[in-house]
Amino acid sequence: MEAGFGKVAQTVGDQPKETEFERELTQFSFLIASTFLVVFLACVLPFTFLGSLFGFVPPPLSFYAVLVGLVACYLVMVEVTKRWFYRRYSTLEEQSAGQSRSA
Repeated sequence: MEAGFGKVAQTVGDQPKETEFERELTQFSFLIASTFLVVFLACVLPFTFLGSLFGFVPPPLSFYAVLVGLVACYLVMVEVTKRWFYRRYSTLEEQSAGQSRSA
């Protein structure tokens, strides 16, 4: 029994480390999926019993076109801001770490 667990542990340990690109792709995929889930639920709500209970009415088709544009802009701005933030503050962190080592 112990040998079987050792093989599994070795196999898990032998897997290559996740690259920064793969990590960012996973995070961005989660952001897209969660954003579209919330938007989908908000779009479907007026057509449900719960929506009629609250007095929601289905919006015109042009609303959905504007919504798609806004969500796309939101996703682009989040990604641009994230990249700017990490580029700016990761270099500041490296500089401060270098100064503390030399002190």
